[in-house]
Amino acid sequence: YGTRNMDTPSPQVWEADGYRYYQWAMHEVEPVIEEPLMPPIAEVVPRVEVSTLESWDAIFDWYRDFQVARMVVTEEIQGLAEELVEGAHTDEERLARLYHFVQTNVRYISIKGGAASSVSGHLALETLEKGYGDCTDKAILFATLLKAVGIKAYPVYVGTNDEIPTLMTEVPSYYGNHCINEIEIDSSTVYLDATGETSRYPSFWSADHDVYAVNAIKRTVQRIPVPDPSENARTYEYQITVSSRDCEVTFVAHYSGDYEDAVRWHYQHRSEEETRQIMEEMIHEITPYSELIDYSLENLHDISQPFGMVLRYRLRNYLKKAGDLLLLELPDLSGRYTFDEVSLTERRYPVSYSTSARITHSYSIKLPGNLTIVYVPRVLHLTHYTHDGELCADYSAAFTTGENVVDFTDDLKRYRRVIPVSSYHDYKDLVDRISVFAKEKMVFEERTE
Repeated sequence: YGTRNMDTPSPQVWEADGYRYYQWAMHEVEPVIEEPLMPPIAEVVPRVEVSTLESWDAIFDWYRDFQVARMVVTEEIQGLAEELVEGAHTDEERLARLYHFVQTNVRYISIKGGAASSVSGHLALETLEKGYGDCTDKAILFATLLKAVGIKAYPVYVGTNDEIPTLMTEVPSYYGNHCINEIEIDSSTVYLDATGETSRYPSFWSADHDVYAVNAIKRTVQRIPVPDPSENARTYEYQITVSSRDCEVTFVAHYSGDYEDAVRWHYQHRSEEETRQIMEEMIHEITPYSELIDYSLENLHDISQPFGMVLRYRLRNYLKKAGDLLLLELPDLSGRYTFDEVSLTERRYPVSYSTSARITHSYSIKLPGNLTIVYVPRVLHLTHYTHDGELCADYSAAFTTGENVVDFTDDLKRYRRVIPVSSYHDYKDLVDRISVFAKEKMVFEERTE
C-alpha cells in the first residue's frame, strides 16, 4: 500500500475471523478550495492506494504479451517505413519523419472491444490500413514503424499531469490514462506522443511531462523529465517606427514546444476570415485606435517546420501626452506578463504548470528627430531558487539607447513545472516584480522648432 497527504500514513492492522484488516482514519478533514493552476484534485487530497501485487512483474507480463503480439513488422509496414525515411541521413531524421507521419495520417478514434484492445490497441497493420486509432493504437503503430528501420521504440503508459495524480511506484497496479512512446536513439532516451496532430519533433504534449512512464517491454518505471525552457520557447520581435504620436509596428513571433503545438492547431482550425478577425482583436487589445495592415502565417500545415506569424499594424495616438512629455509603453509586454496564478497572498497547494517555459522579447524603436529620450527603465535581473536550492526561474531585461533609437530585450525562463508551497512567496515576488516592470513607460521630450 501507499499513502499521500495523510496525517498518519501507517494503518491500524488487526486480524479477525481469518482476515487481516487495515484501517486508515482521518477526522475533520478540511475541504478543498480551488486555487488557480493547482494540481489535479487527487494529488492534494488524502489518498490511499493498495495492491495485491508484490512487484510490477505481473503487470509487465500482462502488458508486454499484448504489445509484442501487435508490433509485427509486415511487408506493408516495412515497405512504407523505408519509403518514408528514404533520403534521411540520420536516425533522428528518420524518427522525425515517422513521428509526423503517424501524427498526421492516423485520425484519433477510439474503439475498444475488450481488455486486450484497451491495454494495447490493435495490430499495427490494422491501424495503418484503417487510418484511425486511439493513443494506444498510434503508439503501437509508431513503435512498429521505428522497429522496421532499426530504431528501438516502445509503447509506454502514462498518467497525464492535468488529470492523474503522481504514480505511487511502490504500489504496482494498472496505471495511466494515456499511451505514448519511449525511444532509444543516439545513446539517449526520448519520449514522443504521436496522438496529437501538430507537435513538431522533438516536442510532445506537455501533459506527458514530469510523469511516470510504465514500459512493460523493458520492465521499467521511469519519470519523464521536464524539458529545458528553450524547448518550450516563445520569441517575439518588434520593429516600431514612431511618427508624431503614432506607431507603425512589424511583429514577428516564433514558437517551439507545446505552445507552438497549441498555436498551430488553433489556426489550422480557423478560416481565413476568422484568422483575420483574431488578428484584429489582438491589436485592439493594445489600443482601440489600431489598424491591421497585413499578416501572414508561416508553415501552418507543415509540422516539420517552425510555425510563426508576422503582423504589420498601426497604433494611432499611442504615445500619451503628460504635460510637456510623451510616454510610450511597450506593446503587449504587460499583457504577457500577467500571472493570475500568483493572485493569492497565500496558497495551500502548489502552482502546477504543464511544463517549463521561456519567453523572450526584442523591441527596436525608431524615433523621429524631434524626440529626446528623457527616461528608460533600469536594467533588471531576477533569480529564484527553491528552498532545496534548485533553480526555479530567472529573468533579465535591459534597455539600450542610441541616436533616435531605443532597443529592449528580455528573457524569462521557468525551469520548474511545479512551484511548491514553500517557494510560493519568493516565486510570487519574482513574477510580481516582472509584471510591475512590464508596465513601466519610456519618457520623451518633444522639441519644437
